[in-house]
Amino acid sequence: MKNLHKICMMACLVFVVAASASVWAQAPAPATQAMDPAAAAETAAQKAAAEKAPFRGSLLFSGAEVQALREAVEGRQSNTAFLKADSVELIPIDRKIKLSGIYYKNDASWIIWMNGYKLWPGYLLPEIHGINVKKDRIDLRWYDIGLNDVIEVTLRPNQIYDIVTGIVYNDTAGGTK
Repeated sequence: MKNLHKICMMACLVFVVAASASVWAQAPAPATQAMDPAAAAETAAQKAAAEKAPFRGSLLFSGAEVQALREAVEGRQSNTAFLKADSVELIPIDRKIKLSGIYYKNDASWIIWMNGYKLWPGYLLPEIHGINVKKDRIDLRWYDIGLNDVIEVTLRPNQIYDIVTGIVYNDTAGGTK
């Protein structure tokens, strides 16, 4: 009877060791401490309980965002600096340069209407890296965020340059959409 008891204990120990092998492989016990069978059984029971626990996470939000939502529900002010760090500057799909008109007096005194803005030598868009205005055309060096490069284009009044396709065409709609 004692031998049968020992065999059953050994079989249980082998089962517990086999069941908790993945736990030991992930977080091995220190080499100086030997794990007794009772502790191994408890560890295996905790692991099994953790695997059967309902999912409490979020498929939609990160852990930090969930914490910020919980703090907001509780009425506490939350630190949302991490939310601002995730914001990304989006690249517009429809990128065009439209020259509506030119008023030219001389090389230092001119006005152009481009992309709905009135521009002159003292006020240019940040995308413009160089401009040469003549009576009937402009030579433009334009930085495009989508290409991440400076492009050179020549436009006449009522022309549109489509940056995505690289095509210059006349504005036949007369400025209306």
